[in-house]
Amino acid sequence: MASGCTTATMTMMTTATATMMTNGKNTAMTQSEAPDSEPVLSRNQIVGDLAEILDISPDELADDTNVFDIGLDSVRLMSLIERWRARGAHRADVVILAGDPTVGAWVRELNAP
Repeated sequence: MASGCTTATMTMMTTATATMMTNGKNTAMTQSEAPDSEPVLSRNQIVGDLAEILDISPDELADDTNVFDIGLDSVRLMSLIERWRARGAHRADVVILAGDPTVGAWVRELNAP
């Protein structure tokens, strides 16, 4: 389990994901539906959003920074995921992001084809 992420937090995040998938609709886009263009979110956008929600400077976020260790909680993670999905980052998934909560891993995951 990721450091800084308790079993209760993971359970809350998994429940939140299941709730978003109710009524027979999954909000995540399948890989075949994903566009083959430029990344939806740049590294600067991801880092900027994290810095904003954590009230820190983007310069404090390196690729190996564990976002839970610097204060991100499940509520703010869900807020970021909803923001990113609204911008078209349909790969934003709470369980995947919480499983590897480093900036670099999130940039790779959110920009994967």
